[in-house]
Amino acid sequence: MTMFRKLVLATAIVGGCTGPTGTDSTDDSDGVVDYPSDFTTGKHRATALTLEAEGSGADLDADGVEDNNLPFVLETADLAVKDLDMSLETFGAQIDTAIEDGTLNMLLDSVQAQGSLDVHVLSGVLMDDDQLHVDPQSLTEQGDPRTQLQGEFSASIEFSVSADNAELVVPFVAGEPPSVVPLERVTFWGTMDGESVDAVIAGVIPSEQLASDVLAPLIPEEGVGSQSKESLLSTLKTLSALETISDIDLGDGRRGVSCAFRVKASAATWVE
Repeated sequence: MTMFRKLVLATAIVGGCTGPTGTDSTDDSDGVVDYPSDFTTGKHRATALTLEAEGSGADLDADGVEDNNLPFVLETADLAVKDLDMSLETFGAQIDTAIEDGTLNMLLDSVQAQGSLDVHVLSGVLMDDDQLHVDPQSLTEQGDPRTQLQGEFSASIEFSVSADNAELVVPFVAGEPPSVVPLERVTFWGTMDGESVDAVIAGVIPSEQLASDVLAPLIPEEGVGSQSKESLLSTLKTLSALETISDIDLGDGRRGVSCAFRVKASAATWVE
């Protein structure tokens, strides 16, 4: 735990009396604030990361409709690139395998202080000492988590956190460099206690990073048939620019693909 997070936790233990705006807290006769949840800290490792069904996610463009276009993108890419399996099933199986063999370790480091909840999303690496260590690639040059989400509990275990921007470090294949997947308009909501997390993380992948950071790991380094990996990526980048693929307008001429993943996680420990 960083010194900053230790200070935040200490503040929560010592106690203050004012919650953040929007927190449903009550003040009893002794002047002690009661927040919706008594959660303090939690460390969890994802045991499952599942792409939600198309159209099931979060409303990321404020049109009143839930957005999740990544399943459609994978189906379209599977049809567009012959002799290469980019189906939803293969995508999901690759994630499952990476979690099971210890390649993909999504870590959630959460702290609630005075009604405010911070969730840091990190990547873990299993080292020779058989312990999980925080992957330095999931930290900035200053040593801060690339993905920091803020929000609150609305009930005992129900929470919601968000951020304008995030970067998820996702190792898909053992021995290969991880993908750093940028997300915008990120929201993460569900249930959390000290033992488990069951929640959905949603956001927008900028179209310029879709092929290189999300689809590229599905393509063998040697390419497929007579097509090189570079040629296939060029095709996918052209595909990513289509408005039917990049369904979210990010402004300033930029577009992105909406996505939503269900995260199930269990209590875990790791070396900071």
